[in-house]
Amino acid sequence: MEYNPFYRYNIRVEVGRYRPSISDTFYRIESSLNNVGSSVDDIQSQVNDLGVSYTIVSNLVVNETTIDVTYTVEKGDTHQYHAQYQYTTDSGGRITSITLDNIFSELLLKEVSTLTVDMMSFYIEYADGTTATYNYTVDSGGRITSVTKA
Repeated sequence: MEYNPFYRYNIRVEVGRYRPSISDTFYRIESSLNNVGSSVDDIQSQVNDLGVSYTIVSNLVVNETTIDVTYTVEKGDTHQYHAQYQYTTDSGGRITSITLDNIFSELLLKEVSTLTVDMMSFYIEYADGTTATYNYTVDSGGRITSVTKA
């Protein structure tokens, strides 16, 4: 029985077994999706509270000898980093080895306050007050051939 308090002559009575309509089905689907969304938000909040992050591969490109991967790291904020791997294959085309060739990350970057270069090393003072010294070697043409942290 249904009664409309704003129009007293509008009374509706249904007799018989309830038959769900398409709007009932859509309401149940919408409720389920809302529950899933709040569950995902709760899980993400719990992950952030744990002090851990999770990484998602957001782009993967395989070339003839390299694999380029862009990762998205999420923990509170979202950051990306890019890695390039070199790989070799056997005569059957199966990958036999993979090595990390290059990595770039905005998380690895720090603002440099002072950079001092001398004949065999360079000294870095970062804006956050930390310092680092790197030694380098050069070939006969004066090109840097290796860099090691001192």
